Amino acid sequence: MARAICVIGNSHIGALKLGWERLKGNYDHQLSFLGVPGAHFRKLAVQDGKVVATTQISQRYFSKTMDTEAIALESYDAIIVVAAGLGLLKTMELTDRWRPYWLLDDGALGASAEFDLVSTKVFEELVAAKVRKSFAHKFVSRISQQGAAAVLYMPTPLPSSDAKLRTQYTNPVLGLLTGAKGRELASVYFDAVEKVMRSERVMRPPAHILVDGAMTDSRYSRGSVRLDSESDHPEHDLQHMNADYGALILEAALDRLAGNSDWR
Repeated sequence: MARAICVIGNSHIGALKLGWERLKGNYDHQLSFLGVPGAHFRKLAVQDGKVVATTQISQRYFSKTMDTEAIALESYDAIIVVAAGLGLLKTMELTDRWRPYWLLDDGALGASAEFDLVSTKVFEELVAAKVRKSFAHKFVSRISQQGAAAVLYMPTPLPSSDAKLRTQYTNPVLGLLTGAKGRELASVYFDAVEKVMRSERVMRPPAHILVDGAMTDSRYSRGSVRLDSESDHPEHDLQHMNADYGALILEAALDRLAGNSDWR
């Protein structure tokens, strides 16, 4: 049965939009894509059953990617929210101050005075609190409350495994993620997202596309294209994914939605 689905997100929907071009011949569904990059995504609001732009810049992206001024939630069988500014790297910046004991290597115990050491439970609560305060969580909650039949949230992709090729990291969280405890760190993050947003709404990345459980296999990031599809991301961009990733994760999302009891 054909369904109407709206995919709303920041620049990361570029991969899904390209992936849909490969998949759409296999489905009767109608997919619409709204992409509002960067901080401009936070200028979207959900009111009176519609997603609307609150600034001229965000309105421009409405016109550019959907040729409309608002998204009426009741017009769609499902809404997929992509990234929306919430990601592991940003969330785990709290490790600059707080760390659980297991995140300290034996050889680094002498450096423990640099951090406030906390129990695993407290660390998990700190991560969940940061997710709870995020715009992504508020946005998904508002969409669900205002009439969307089925809502699915796709977190920002984990960084490319090309990060392992680097010898220095300007982002200390990236250094942790590529280290021995990267898998555990990623697990704490996704557990927090599922706890806050409800596990049935959250799409974890498939395990088979991950390296060490903490990074996306680099074959899914090379050749990633910007939201406007007119130019590639620079080589140092480890976050954005390509059409292969988009097709794989979108197909998984459609399968997930097909089994959702909220699917009309």
